[in-house]
Amino acid sequence: MLYGARKANKRKDPQRALNPALQINLFLKLILLIPISLTFYDI
Repeated sequence: MLYGARKANKRKDPQRALNPALQINLFLKLILLIPISLTFYDI
């Protein structure tokens, strides 16, 4: 993921502005999914 962001930075790709938002989005999904999966494993 970081490698792709660096490549986009070199190209001056306008999409690189979306990268931090996408990373935050994935991070939030992980935070939400981990407790859900833990509760399922408890059952």
